[in-house]
Amino acid sequence: MQPKAHPWRTIPWLVCLTAVLTLSAACSGGLPPLEISPLAAPETAGTIYIDGAVSNPGYYDYRSPDTLADLLGAAGATGNRDNISLELYVAGAPSAVAPQKVNLNRADAWLLEALPGVGKVTAARIIAYRIEHGSFRNISELTDIEGIGPATYENIKDLVTVGNTGG
Repeated sequence: MQPKAHPWRTIPWLVCLTAVLTLSAACSGGLPPLEISPLAAPETAGTIYIDGAVSNPGYYDYRSPDTLADLLGAAGATGNRDNISLELYVAGAPSAVAPQKVNLNRADAWLLEALPGVGKVTAARIIAYRIEHGSFRNISELTDIEGIGPATYENIKDLVTVGNTGG
């Protein structure tokens, strides 16, 4: 069963406004001309792309006095706001973008296997270490894992991160 529509919702507002103004003009002997102008769109200070632990990823316009919390709320932040990391893309900035690093605390086995010198067995060991010891606090902990010696560590140290600290 659908709710019954309110009578005012079934009559277009512009028709109602025209009828009221016409009736008023007829009763009062005339009104000064009514000037209708559209509202100016608020000025946008910029645009930011929000993705990750949000339910509505995408581009968001921001204006003064918007805060980061306002933008994250609009994007539907789903994670712990104390642990959210963001990347900002600024128009006009140099287009050279550094490659994204593999987060040792979140990466699935297939992504770890993509690292040079890390195969299925070593990827499984990284995940087992993470489960047993908790989150990596520093990338140098990789050397505690069997199969990751100094040479492998040197090859992957610039390709991995442990989160917000970047290494």
